[in-house]
Amino acid sequence: EKRLLQLAARLAPSNSQRRVPLRRLVGAAGWFVSLSSRLADGLLLNADNCDPEVVALIAQEGINDVPLQLILEIMGQMVNGHEAHGPYAYEGHLGNITAPVLAISGNVDRVAPPGSVSALVSRLEAPDVRYREMGKSHGDRADYGHADLLVGRAAPEEVYPLLLDFLDEVD
Repeated sequence: EKRLLQLAARLAPSNSQRRVPLRRLVGAAGWFVSLSSRLADGLLLNADNCDPEVVALIAQEGINDVPLQLILEIMGQMVNGHEAHGPYAYEGHLGNITAPVLAISGNVDRVAPPGSVSALVSRLEAPDVRYREMGKSHGDRADYGHADLLVGRAAPEEVYPLLLDFLDEVD
């Protein structure tokens, strides 16, 4: 992921108000199904848990341009160990969340790895905070990446019931 962020920073416009054109870059690759599948698999989702058409569609439509400032802040945190600052410094406000929280991570998610999600959850002070890592090692039928928590083959039977049960409980 560091290499992807470094590439995005190099391709980014010099004005920090601008956006990095990830949608066009990955979308262009999406016209070539095998290339789009390679870009999406492992980064955005676990292709073993998704239909090939979904993988290609995610590669074409599942990415949008990203604010350059966000890329720079994430790079600073990942590469240089800098503290978050600026408009995307949300971590200092996690203690202000009072609503019930259900955090779900995929065991092979490279966008929001389980360790990152777990660390975020540990900083929440809401009275009802729940965390569930999804994957075969946790008794699920499939290993989950990022997007396939919603669009994966096994999501309707494994993820959706967790969401619905949580909403029923806290409603």
